Amino acid sequence: MMWISRVLKDQVAFTENSTAEIELDESGLLSGLFVQVANKTNASLTAATKKHILEHITKVEVIGDGSKVIASMTGIEAAAFFTHAHGKMPPMHLREGLSQYTYETIPLFFGRYFKDKDYMLDLSKFNTVTLKVTNDCNSTDWTAGEFKMTVVEILAKDYRGTPKGYFKRSEQKYWTTSASATEITELPSMNLIESVLLIGDPSVTTTQGADDNSPFNYVRNVKFYTKNGDRIICDELGRHLMYTNALEHGSNFTTSGLAYMNTAQGFQTYLGYHSINMVAAGASMTIIPYPALPSDDPARVAYTKDASNNYVSWMSQGLNPYNSFMITFDEKHDTMDLLDSVAEEPVTVSVLSNTASGTVRLAISELVVQ
Repeated sequence: MMWISRVLKDQVAFTENSTAEIELDESGLLSGLFVQVANKTNASLTAATKKHILEHITKVEVIGDGSKVIASMTGIEAAAFFTHAHGKMPPMHLREGLSQYTYETIPLFFGRYFKDKDYMLDLSKFNTVTLKVTNDCNSTDWTAGEFKMTVVEILAKDYRGTPKGYFKRSEQKYWTTSASATEITELPSMNLIESVLLIGDPSVTTTQGADDNSPFNYVRNVKFYTKNGDRIICDELGRHLMYTNALEHGSNFTTSGLAYMNTAQGFQTYLGYHSINMVAAGASMTIIPYPALPSDDPARVAYTKDASNNYVSWMSQGLNPYNSFMITFDEKHDTMDLLDSVAEEPVTVSVLSNTASGTVRLAISELVVQ
């Protein structure tokens, strides 16, 4: 067999604040696909709380026969699943400035990883398979008519045999945190569970220093247990889970970008702490990172600024991609280790948050046999 890459759509128009629907092939074995989204920034983006395209992808879905969910999550969740499975972040070109072209990649894969020979989505099992991508961008922060989308499929050709199934990745729940509160979620008991993804995001504002909370405050402690607590699989602090992820399948990630800052603002770096705040006042511009980094947070950020004192080049390094945490059951991609949610029911995730007004998202990857 061989793998082929097929460009399904190339630089097609993507309207702000809309849902694009694209029909996938009628047959074939689909290992995965990636969606590259590109746009051109406007000056007003400097005052926005969400400065990257991926933050505006509120839902990416793959739907079979009009109603069967094959994949359903945010753009950030899709990127986090990919990163934890592959040990690298998807391609991105981050620009947050005046009339800057920027692009990001949304990867969707249906095996344990891209080009998994055992697990793929058999498109022939459905009459139709539709990709849906929803964004909440606006034409004030982004240049009208410049939003583009490219879709590339990864397919198996001349495959002998039958795939063992595919992995369905979907968001189960999201909630706004309360101080010193615990959120308990019972997972569906239908399929073997490969992994559980948690993302803890602060409530970002345009006020300097107001968005200075660590993801560890929103995913303070994680407890994963089955059979009403008779079997505890995970019970650890969020920061310890981050280190566990790094030892299992992570690395020291690096992101970078170019920001135009003429006021006190924060923005996403996709690593460690959510925001960096900068104050610009002509030649007297100063750069202020928020918050003061504690000893248990490995994220670090470096800055340089140009002579105009408005553009700032930044680079961030850390272990916590997309503010995410992963509980995984397929050590070294061994499906014999997947969690049997039926035999272990009820399967429960408990998340303790220290700080209010943040958002926690919970998604799972489960094996579906076609």
